[in-house]
Parts: sequence; C-alpha cells; structure tokens
Amino acid sequence: MAQTFEDPLEKLTNPENIQRLSKLIDALPALEKVTTKLAEMDKQGQLDLMMGLLDQTVSIIDAVQKADLINALISFGMDQVTKIQALWPIIEKLTSDKALSLLQSLDVDALLDATEKLLPLMQKMTSEKALKVLQTMDIDALLTVAERSIPLLQKLTGEKTLKLLETIDIDATLNALIALSPVMKQLTSEKTVKLLTQVDFTSMLSLLERMAELQKAGVIDKMMKLFEVFGDPQFVDAMVALMQKMGIAMKMWVQDLPHVKPVGTFGLVGALGNKDTSYALGAMLKLAEDLGKVLREG
Repeated sequence: MAQTFEDPLEKLTNPENIQRLSKLIDALPALEKVTTKLAEMDKQGQLDLMMGLLDQTVSIIDAVQKADLINALISFGMDQVTKIQALWPIIEKLTSDKALSLLQSLDVDALLDATEKLLPLMQKMTSEKALKVLQTMDIDALLTVAERSIPLLQKLTGEKTLKLLETIDIDATLNALIALSPVMKQLTSEKTVKLLTQVDFTSMLSLLERMAELQKAGVIDKMMKLFEVFGDPQFVDAMVALMQKMGIAMKMWVQDLPHVKPVGTFGLVGALGNKDTSYALGAMLKLAEDLGKVLREG
C-alpha cells in the first residue's frame, strides 16, 4: 500500500496556520524587544542568574509538593483566620488613604539613616541579656497595663494634643536632650536609682504641698531675701570665724564651770582689770555701736 505524502507547503498555507502566522507577525516587534533584552541580560550574566533562580524555585515547589507543605500551610492559615479577622480593622486603618498619604510624606532616606544609626541599639535590645529580661516579663500584665492605658493614649492622640505637638520645636527639643545627656546618665546611674528607691515620696509630696502654702503666703520670698544675706561671702567668713572662736570659748567655759565662784559688786569691778574680760566687753560694746548705726540708718 502506497504511503500518502503530505505537502508541507500546503499544510503551512491552510487557513488555521495562516491565521497563526498572522498573529506571529503582529507579535514580531514585541519578540524583537524580548530577544534584545535577553541578549543584554545574557551579556551581563543576569540571564544565567535568572535561570538559576528559576531552577531553585522549581526545586522548592517540587519539594513543597512532595512534602505536602502546602496543605500544612493552608491548615495553619485556617487556624489563624480568627486572629487575622481580629487584626483586619487595624490593617484597614493602616492602609487607609490618610495612612498612605502620611507614608508618602515620610522622608524614607532620613528614616533609613535613622535606622542605620539605631542598629547598635537594636542589637543591644536583641542581645541574649535583653532576651532573658524579656522572657522574665509578665506579658499578660503588660497587656493589662496597655489596655488600661488606652484612655490615656486616646487623650495623647486627641486633636488638642496634636495641636500642642505641632507647636513644639523638635530641633530645640533634640538639642536640649543632647545637652541633658550627662544629667540623664547621672539620673539613671545605679547610685541614683538606689537612692530613689529609698525616697519616701509621700513625705516629699507633703513637703511640696507645705512649700506651696508658704509660697502663697509670701514666706518663700522673705526666705530668699534671707538667703541673699547669708550668701554674702564676707558675712559667711565672719560667721565662720566667730563660731569657731565661740566654740573654743564654750569648751573652755564648760571645763572651768565647776570651779567658778560667786561674784559680787566688788568682784565685777575687779573683773574689769582682767585684760580678757575687758577685751570681750570692748568687743560687745563695738558690736552694740555698729548695730546702733545700722538701726538708726534704717
């Protein structure tokens, strides 16, 4: 039996193939762009990288299918549906027009720079020591505190608070924080923290209330004037010298007190002949004289 021969040209020119060729001709510009791009990628070595990634992806998909991980992931996702539903209102707010416009207004470069500078801090916060501290925390208690803080957070994000925040000079605040860094280190030192734990804040509040009452009565202002008097270096030096000498004299007086004898009128007159007694009386008379001058000027 003779084998029939089919003409390739006749097969190529049948209506279906002509239609396919027409579509192929229409797609030639796009194919040219694709082949040009593939040639460029091949020269740069990117095509081999893409093919490698494609092979890895296929291998991963094959492994996933064999290990039946897709069903496991689907099962896990179904278990988490309730949690996702609970988070959905938050996700909607985070993807709202207002949130998106805010994200568009952010300076991404500045945020990246800040993140880069914060990396050492983040490393410390994720260190083994920090993680141990986090493990010792009572998460339920923290969540309870956060829940109770919601009214406060609502006030802090209220319109009045936002207007106040807009008036704050952030640069000046940051400069102030930088200037206060040494003070903050001292306030957070081990010695300061230990001292604060020993402070009776109830007594301190009572003292502050009393100070407020004294300030309203004008007593604090008068005390400030008294402090100005005590702040005179000459007055302080004179008081120190006088108290030192008075201290020595008081010790001598206490030691001689058991041997003191009664003194009459003639004894007083005779005491004036003692050079120490007459000097002390002279000093007292000089103080009386200077005090009289001051009182008369007043």
